Amino acid sequence: MGKLLSWVAIAFAIYVAYKVVMALQRKAQLRQSAESDPKAKDTSRKSSEPGQLTTLIACAHCGLQLPKGEAVSANDHFFCGEAHARLGVKNSGEA
Repeated sequence: MGKLLSWVAIAFAIYVAYKVVMALQRKAQLRQSAESDPKAKDTSRKSSEPGQLTTLIACAHCGLQLPKGEAVSANDHFFCGEAHARLGVKNSGEA
């Protein structure tokens, strides 16, 4: 039983080392791509100007706080996504 536990520990250590090496390689690739093309940025999310405050609102269904610009508006309420907009406002009496 002791030998099995030792082999499991060794296998786990190898797995962790592999994950660390892969993460470091990915980080190096991202750094290299950012240095080669500084104008290439992730534009998938809208970013506000530095120093500009962002208004946060709560989803009327689940209460999640999110920027007002990313919220879905329906029936004079804001929701975190289309699914909660379809479900509507959650009653406060529900558990």
